Amino acid sequence: MVVFFILHWLIFWLYANFNSIRMAFTFYNPVTFTHDLLPIGRAFENFKKFFTEIFSSRGAKYLLNGAYFHLISTIFCLPLSYMVAYIIYKKLPATGFFKVVLYLPAIVSGMVTVLLYKHIIESGLDGFMMQNFGKKLPYVFTDEKYSRFTISAQ
Repeated sequence: MVVFFILHWLIFWLYANFNSIRMAFTFYNPVTFTHDLLPIGRAFENFKKFFTEIFSSRGAKYLLNGAYFHLISTIFCLPLSYMVAYIIYKKLPATGFFKVVLYLPAIVSGMVTVLLYKHIIESGLDGFMMQNFGKKLPYVFTDEKYSRFTISAQ
């Protein structure tokens, strides 16, 4: 029963952290599309590049932008989030409105994904197959032979 959790920790914590540390001492080779380890004499080249860029004029701009957006988020967004959470928790009159407004993006994005999938399957692939191979694909959502598999594959 514990094996699943140990495996999860090994992959998503230990390997991820080890890989991050390893990548700090590599460079990207655009010819082979790989990350190669830096030679011993240049091992800290990435750190040197990071600190020189951070303390340059461009890096100061990055830090100021990050500080600005963090400040805006803390001053405006955090109290607003607490107020909305309090309204939903206490079931005040605007609770239903906030639930709809907060969950609507998740619902809409799911609907867009399904409609895009349906369009690609029925129109996009059909036109591609007809144009290139002269064959017509079945309509996988309306044909009972394919509809159950198509919907369950999503």
